Amino acid sequence: MIAAEADGDYHIQIAGIDKSTARCFIVEAPRPAKKFVKDGRVLQATASVRQALLDKALGGNELKYGATKIIKPPIFAKISGQFFYDDWHIGDQPRGKKGCKSPTVAEIHPITYVEFPWPQ
Repeated sequence: MIAAEADGDYHIQIAGIDKSTARCFIVEAPRPAKKFVKDGRVLQATASVRQALLDKALGGNELKYGATKIIKPPIFAKISGQFFYDDWHIGDQPRGKKGCKSPTVAEIHPITYVEFPWPQ
C-alpha cells in the first residue's frame, strides 16, 4: 500500500503476500522538493525513486494528499535508504494503515534507491 501524507512523503507499507498476517515494514519516499529534502544528492536520489514508483507502482498517476493505493497484484522491489528510528511512534501512536501494523518503530526514510528486479 502507498499513501500520500501531508508532509509530502509516500508512506509505503511492505508486507508479505500471506494475508493471514497483518504485519508490515514501513518505508517512505519524500517529495523531491527542497522544502522536504535539503541535501542535493538526496534530492536527486529521491526524485529517481519517486519516478520509479510512479512508473512501476502508480501507473504514472501522482497520489494526492490523503489518497491511498493498494498495489494489486503485489510488486517486488529492492529498496535501500536511511535507517530511521521514528521515536514519535513510541507508545500508543498508530503505526501502519489499513489494518497492517508495523512491529517496530524503525523504518527506511528516505528511500534513496529502488529497483524492480523483474518485469512486473
